[in-house]
Amino acid sequence: MTWAFSYPGLADIFYLILYQLRNKLTTLVTLDFYRLPYNLFFSGIASLALVSVLVGVFAIAGTDSAYTQYLWYLSSGLTSLGLLGILFMLVKAIGVGLEIPN
Repeated sequence: MTWAFSYPGLADIFYLILYQLRNKLTTLVTLDFYRLPYNLFFSGIASLALVSVLVGVFAIAGTDSAYTQYLWYLSSGLTSLGLLGILFMLVKAIGVGLEIPN
């Protein structure tokens, strides 16, 4: 339960940085699949927050479950897949000829 509110906060900071880049790189919105990586990333972040809350609830109840570890792996995979997709979109936008401003 310690990280339940940290995962969304860190994801928001990361998203705000990407949002500033996306505003400058208008080609990203014209890509066919531009929503998929964002949806994967934020679904993974929501799942990580859920896992953290579940682990805290299980700790309070005095029990444990092996499924929380599987859910954590799945959530981390979703987040990583979304992050890789977002980085791929940025590289593709740069390849089209757009420059990322400093």
